[in-house]
Amino acid sequence: MKSKLLYLLIVIVLAGGLGTLIANDPGYVFIAYGNYSLQTSLWVLLGAIVLLAVLLHWLLRLFSFPRRTFRRYANWQEKRRLKAVAKKHASAKDPAPTNNPAPTNNPAPNKSDGNIGIIAE
Repeated sequence: MKSKLLYLLIVIVLAGGLGTLIANDPGYVFIAYGNYSLQTSLWVLLGAIVLLAVLLHWLLRLFSFPRRTFRRYANWQEKRRLKAVAKKHASAKDPAPTNNPAPTNNPAPNKSDGNIGIIAE
């Protein structure tokens, strides 16, 4: 609560100082390009630049929203899949399978009779 009041006090003091600067000397900006010219105060030009930057930022975020949403969904889906696999292995009698299974007592496949050695679990 105290930090919010301190923040509010700082904003009020800065706004008062900025208002005093604007009232004392508004500045003057003249931009000419070909047959076109723009005359404005410095503070209006600075405000327009800040407004343009904020609008550009929001526009870029708007166009990147579908990509970010798809990435979040893909990450969520992958985490969900991994949880399901971990839950399946945790509920099984054996621990998670390894890349090197234990040897079995099955005979080596005989290539002459077409047996390719598939073992059903």
